Amino acid sequence: MASIAEGFGRRGRQEFIQFLKIARGSCSEVQSHLYVALDAGLISQQDFELLKAY
Repeated sequence: MASIAEGFGRRGRQEFIQFLKIARGSCSEVQSHLYVALDAGLISQQDFELLKAY
């Protein structure tokens, strides 16, 4: 969310698009951490599914 706000604040279309791409990458990173946490037994399957839905 912060990357999107920062990109919007720059007032340039291309910069905003770049920050949207960064935000998408960050979402993928969080999703990867969720898989690691699930595999390590740190979160339940139910919690994983709930969090992954966001």
